[in-house]
Amino acid sequence: MWPVDIPRRIESLEVNIWSFYEDEHKRIWFGSDAGRIGYVDKNKKVFLLQELEGVNEAGGCIYQFVKDKSGNLWVATDNGLYQLDTEKKETKLYRPKNGKTPWEGVFFIHEDADGSFWLGSKGLGLFHWNRETNHIEQFTKADGLSNNTVYGIYEDEYHNLWMPSDYGIIRFNKNTRKSTAYLQKDGISHNEFNRISHYRTQDGTMFFGSLNGITAFHPLNFQADNVDLDIPLVITGFQQFIGSENKLADKKNELLKSHKITISPNDRFFLLEFALLAYDNMENVQYAYRIEDLGAEWIYQKENSIRMSRLPYGKHLLRIKGQAPDGHWSTRELQLTVVVLKPFYLQIWFIILAGLVFLAAGFFILRWRTASLERTQAKLEAEVARQTATIRQQAEELKALDEFKNRFFANVSHELRTPLTLILGPIGTLINSGELSKSSMNMLKLAQTNAQSLLKLVSSILDLSKIEADEMKIHESPQALFPFMRRLASNFESHAQHLGIRYLFEYRADKNLQLNLDAERLETIINNLLSNAMKFTPKGGTVSIQIDDLGHFIQIAVEDTGKGILPDDLPHVFDRFFQSKAHDSSHEGGTGIGLTLCKELAQLMGGNISVTSKWQKGSRFILEIPRKEVLGSLVAVDQKPVDSLAHIVSGPEEKSAQGDQGFLLLVEDNYSLREFLETILSPYYQVRSASNGAEALELLPECMHTPVWQQKGGLIMSDIMMPVMDGFQFLEYLKGNLLYAHIPVIMLTARAEIKDKLHALRAGVDDYLLKPFIEEELLARIANLLLNYRGRKFLPEELEEPAGSEPNPATSQITPNNLLWLKELESLVQNSVTHDTLSVQWIADQVFLSERQLHRRLKSITGLTPIEYIREIRLQEARRLLENRLVGSVKKAAHSVCFHDEKYFAQIFKARFGISPSEI
Repeated sequence: MWPVDIPRRIESLEVNIWSFYEDEHKRIWFGSDAGRIGYVDKNKKVFLLQELEGVNEAGGCIYQFVKDKSGNLWVATDNGLYQLDTEKKETKLYRPKNGKTPWEGVFFIHEDADGSFWLGSKGLGLFHWNRETNHIEQFTKADGLSNNTVYGIYEDEYHNLWMPSDYGIIRFNKNTRKSTAYLQKDGISHNEFNRISHYRTQDGTMFFGSLNGITAFHPLNFQADNVDLDIPLVITGFQQFIGSENKLADKKNELLKSHKITISPNDRFFLLEFALLAYDNMENVQYAYRIEDLGAEWIYQKENSIRMSRLPYGKHLLRIKGQAPDGHWSTRELQLTVVVLKPFYLQIWFIILAGLVFLAAGFFILRWRTASLERTQAKLEAEVARQTATIRQQAEELKALDEFKNRFFANVSHELRTPLTLILGPIGTLINSGELSKSSMNMLKLAQTNAQSLLKLVSSILDLSKIEADEMKIHESPQALFPFMRRLASNFESHAQHLGIRYLFEYRADKNLQLNLDAERLETIINNLLSNAMKFTPKGGTVSIQIDDLGHFIQIAVEDTGKGILPDDLPHVFDRFFQSKAHDSSHEGGTGIGLTLCKELAQLMGGNISVTSKWQKGSRFILEIPRKEVLGSLVAVDQKPVDSLAHIVSGPEEKSAQGDQGFLLLVEDNYSLREFLETILSPYYQVRSASNGAEALELLPECMHTPVWQQKGGLIMSDIMMPVMDGFQFLEYLKGNLLYAHIPVIMLTARAEIKDKLHALRAGVDDYLLKPFIEEELLARIANLLLNYRGRKFLPEELEEPAGSEPNPATSQITPNNLLWLKELESLVQNSVTHDTLSVQWIADQVFLSERQLHRRLKSITGLTPIEYIREIRLQEARRLLENRLVGSVKKAAHSVCFHDEKYFAQIFKARFGISPSEI
């Protein structure tokens, strides 16, 4: 042995050494009460390890070093068990997988012969830990220990564990698991012992230090008293509160005879007294009780009485046991049956009776209620029938009102388009005459522009009507976004410059981005937003249009620095026909349908439109449309040579004084429009007028016998909405009469959708014209129909029947059979008009005729050759697509009907219909 100077201060803390251990390298390891482990090497140098994990510097004591049979070094501390690696000089907190081992306060470790650990703990009793199976047993005062704080564990040769505690010395037999406590009355120095004051010599003598000296003994001296005494536990008193008598009654004798406690519903409680007849040191006797079937744990107490109340209904088992001062529990328990009776209303007989009464009452109530409900139902059915009739009547009225609204829009359209025809027609004629001064020409162009704006307004109203009726469809086509938006924005550059407004175009998306979108609907929205922005922005202000790619959406924002929108008006700006109630807003005008149309169209395209605005600072309208990207390059227009247009004329021949280029019967109820049409047609044709279909039928025979009709041919041009006999009735009569079925007819209509109802019109024979129309358009339609009429009336010699066949009449072959054949042929061609395979040979095969027979028969009925007829059907289909906005561009319309040269398509379209396809 050699002296070592171990420091008493560690990091400003004064510490004490509580434990030592010498390893195989002769190093002395020590543990302090500051939670630090250190060692002294052979050179007497002192080293300290890092503070143990979780140990408090102010009181974390290290009590013991123990090396197990496997060579592992264990450390018992205030924070539980640690393992110490003396080679690596590292410590590790050990936490077994289950939670029964003490996490804090392990005072002593004793390794058993089988390698298991006995652990003395702080307040948790004694633990037996089988490290191989990880099975843990815990022994506490409930198991006979006199106290739950165990400072040391020493085993004798009789398999007893001797343990100093906070209440005497405990002898614990490993085999029987029974314990005996030795107290101060048994001759020990004091009942409370110290944490580390314990030692066993080689001969087995044990020394335990207490608060009043040291107790020394040898286990052999205690074998004579190793006999368990059967100390009786008896009932000393029993009192029960009798509710019916409202008093506390002594029922001890009854309980001793029956061992059964019966509690009536009105009995509030009972008091049971008992005693363990140990007669010595009674202040250290304790008791425990539990109610078996309620699953409660043992309840420990010093008192020798139990007061119980409000137990659950039913039969219970009350168990009571006593513990002597030496830690022995009584071998025989008190077991009493406790019966808690239910009140009468919870008894089975009462529940059954109450159930029967309830069922009987329910039955009578149900019968009464059923009768009452039947009476009420009869009243309700009568009321429902009355209300249903009222609702049905209101539904009919609403339906009639809706039909009236639709008719109203149709009539408004007709009534507006007719005067617009009378405005745009004469203006167009005067502008084309070239006989006006520059100032007059400018005034007329201004009038023409505003009339066209009015026409767009009418179209917007009709578009809203279509959307409401769910008739508006979206027609998407690939578009290069940047040039498309640049074109739309550039349309307002001169207008902004004229107003003195700073106009900005900010495109922040990919300039090569191509999207699938409805170009026409988008153009309508952008034009409305830019028009409003220009309208409400003062001179010197700014209007900007910004395009951003948001990933799933394309955002188009139109922002201005105008007067903004009042906060009260902001939620309603997209409401139909909304007008601001602000005093200074009445002079600004507006119909209240532009933004509504924008909202409806945006939603129809799968997008949305919103607005933010600050009064007197400006507004920002944000349009978001789905980003439907089209990959690859857009299809280029095929460049094919222009075919001959000999079969199509763009208008009549030069004006003649006699107007002898054909005869025209004009049927129109509007006097002004009738006069205008006569004015522009008279230089070319002989014209007769009628105000309705009935009057026209009276004039028709006379007109057909005029020299001009006989030589040049004639046609009928009729309005649809007329009194007496309207256009539909007139057309059906003509086509149903063999005398008049061959006459070409042009129907005038104010609505594009009404043409679908004109089933009697035949391609190449008849036509329709939308109001308002321009003079060139009207003249081209008339000229082409008359050309076809003359073509079928006077067949060329090469189409005459060969010798031996029946002669071909000089008149057109309009018979019921031919009309039916023509209808089937038109349906056949229309169904295949979008296919490149449509040809004369294909048609001839389908109708079982030779190409010559097909040529002769079709020419005799329509005046068109098969090639011209196919072209006519294709042009009619393209016009239908454009007028109904079923395609987004002229290019798309051309490709839809197999015209791959857009320039050629536009040329023959204008020659046929008198109007460019881009103007529709």
